[in-house]
Amino acid sequence: MKKINLALIILDGLGKGENNLSNPFRLVKNNFFEELKKTFPFTYLQASGFSVGLSSNEPGNCEQGHLTLGTGRIKYVPKARIDLAIEKNELLENKTIKQIVDFYYTNSSRIHLLMTLSKVSQESDVNHLIEFLKIFKNYKCERVFLHFFTDSSFSPPKSLKELINNFLKIKNEMNLPGKIASLCGRFYALDTTKNYSIRTQRAFLLLVEGKGKKVDDLFSFLESKMNEPNFKEDNLEPVIIDENGIIKDNDIVVFLNFEIQTIKQLAEAFFLSDFKEFSRPAKENLLLISLVNYFENLPTTSIFTEKKINLNLSRIISEVGLRQFKITDQTRKKHLTYYFNGFIEEEHVNEIIKILPPIENEETAYSITEELITYLKLIFREKNFHFVCANFSILDFFGHLGDFNKAVQAIEFLSEKLKELVELALKENWFLILTSDHGNIEKMIDLTKGTKDTFHNFSPVPFYLIHQKLLIQKEKIIEEIGGSLVDVTPTILDLFGILSEYSNYLEGNSLLSKLK
Repeated sequence: MKKINLALIILDGLGKGENNLSNPFRLVKNNFFEELKKTFPFTYLQASGFSVGLSSNEPGNCEQGHLTLGTGRIKYVPKARIDLAIEKNELLENKTIKQIVDFYYTNSSRIHLLMTLSKVSQESDVNHLIEFLKIFKNYKCERVFLHFFTDSSFSPPKSLKELINNFLKIKNEMNLPGKIASLCGRFYALDTTKNYSIRTQRAFLLLVEGKGKKVDDLFSFLESKMNEPNFKEDNLEPVIIDENGIIKDNDIVVFLNFEIQTIKQLAEAFFLSDFKEFSRPAKENLLLISLVNYFENLPTTSIFTEKKINLNLSRIISEVGLRQFKITDQTRKKHLTYYFNGFIEEEHVNEIIKILPPIENEETAYSITEELITYLKLIFREKNFHFVCANFSILDFFGHLGDFNKAVQAIEFLSEKLKELVELALKENWFLILTSDHGNIEKMIDLTKGTKDTFHNFSPVPFYLIHQKLLIQKEKIIEEIGGSLVDVTPTILDLFGILSEYSNYLEGNSLLSKLK
């Protein structure tokens, strides 16, 4: 193991900006970030989509960014895990899918697919449903019934008819199996207020006994609902469309919601053997399946099993006997502890964590940043710690604020402070890594609309490796993407000379060879 001192500085919300009017860095007078590109090893890292465990069309965020930075592993959020499996064509060979098919033929079963039907894929995704129907078509499973939970929380008002029409158009064009058997508003099916008897029970009895409003013509019914002035999809009463689609003995029930909390009460009524909230009609030999695991301590069958992260950078630093110091403000505490440690709440031997007051306004954004810099300077001089991790949120704060001129001022302020910090790090022989968790402040204007852009984006983020021995003068700056956030932990372990001992636990690779 190499005896070095290393600091990881995470600058939340700093991405690669484009050379246009949306980028406040173009107006920064003393841009220290550009100076660093010219004098130290530098590259960009992917920080959005699949590279950090999100869906391919999803911008980066703080939680996934810090999780990936601190573990050297990609922990896919449920939707991304499913999207990736579909992209890789893995569902056809999924063992739980095969279990469903075997059960279907052995027991002459019917398959019931339950899910939220919504415009936004917040709880479930209609594209996932299409994929499952394609698989069942492949296995010649024709007895498939669909049970939709209607929604206006993540959908425009009165969009139910359009959503169903769009789905049926795709289903019919592909000649896929599946009949819509029931509809039920999320007020009943997705209650989270523990109102089991009045809400959850009505959704449950709709599914297993067909208790609900009988509808003969789905399209006429939808048309009449759209014409009601106060209609909200959330409050749609339980509706039975196909009485043959009620869940019966020997059937298969598949919950396709990947968001757990809103579906949990209804799932409990199916999965829990000791459920006592209301009496349930007896159903024999049901195969109950969930898309992801809904219950921690229950051996339910899920299509996608959860893979836990058992090792993280902070634990490794502690295990090898090094002292570490972490510092951030209160708003980012969990990002530097719980998420950075891979969803693990733990204290490490020889680890000190300093949490400053939260950034609440522009004034505190500057004062907390000043305090962070002061602490780091003190630590750099005293050298009581081998590893330091500091999280700055000032850039993300001003990115979300949406004021272009104030963003320029914040960047200039941070540039000045980082210059002081880097100069001290060089003098005291520290290794310094500067990077980010996602992009934000580098894009302040939506040029297609001419409006403020206050959101996270798909920008790659910078990665600077700074040390006195690495000081160079570049004739030309090559701005290329050299990896992703998953490569930061392996790079740090490589600098400490202990990467080979832990490489089997990591999914990323050291960036050192690329930066030479």
